[in-house]
Amino acid sequence: IVTFAMGGELGMAIYSKGYNNKLMLNWIDFGLSRCFSRTISTDKGKYLIVSGDNSDLLIDQVETTINRLKIRLSTKNERYFLKVCPLDSSVLEGMVLIRLYDRNREDITSDLMYIEGLDYRQDDFAFINN
Repeated sequence: IVTFAMGGELGMAIYSKGYNNKLMLNWIDFGLSRCFSRTISTDKGKYLIVSGDNSDLLIDQVETTINRLKIRLSTKNERYFLKVCPLDSSVLEGMVLIRLYDRNREDITSDLMYIEGLDYRQDDFAFINN
């Protein structure tokens, strides 16, 4: 799992080991949003992956519901975050809708996601989780 920023825009890529034992790009998303989420299947199980830009420290918690299971992940004081959470084997692989909350438990999803002209920082970085 690689979370990165390039030209001030956030992105996330998921690689898996291919048939020739080399890394193969499984999924990538870049720009337009400050947070990404997805469920994936691996040889070790299924996982929820959530990453995001919290450089203004407004996001205190990320929340989603999968198969009636509510998952809350703290992002308090994390400038950028990458969270990996194990899931039940019955979960389907794909996109996951997330909600963002501030420290007062106010839903700030609509205020922060998909904002045109968001003033991204120009820091380039990469987080890699294996």
